Amino acid sequence: MSKEYRIMIIDDSPQDIHLLFEELKDTFIVTAATSADEGFKLLAEQEQPDIILMDVNMPNMNGYDACIKLKNDSELSAIDVIFLSGNDATEEIIRGLDAGAVDYIVKPYDPDILHSKIKHAISANKKQQQLKQQAEAAGTLVRTVLSESGSLANVVSFL
Repeated sequence: MSKEYRIMIIDDSPQDIHLLFEELKDTFIVTAATSADEGFKLLAEQEQPDIILMDVNMPNMNGYDACIKLKNDSELSAIDVIFLSGNDATEEIIRGLDAGAVDYIVKPYDPDILHSKIKHAISANKKQQQLKQQAEAAGTLVRTVLSESGSLANVVSFL
């Protein structure tokens, strides 16, 4: 996977951000924010990332609420979220997935597994975007055919 894909890290721990940055910088274009509010500010100012790696426990706005806010924003909803958290309770993981995340990885994590999950999420998202574009093109084609068939019916009726 080339360095064309963007990753945003949102975590209130500078140490965790630094560790993730070092693990990902050779493969991805990486930006970071130390709070959900700062993350949303960066999303408004910069090119959108393909994936957001987000901690759950953060001050002001937790990761679950940030993910819900992201998924409810029509301009940001296509960005996939992967939670990285020390919360390993089943209820926490389910809550993260219910908030709209594509995955939930418990800290400490294996860097190879993290890379694999990121690559899988990006690949799945790209395929989903392609299907959406194909569906839109098919809808346009159907509307064109129906419009032209209506015109043809008027000509046949006239003759």
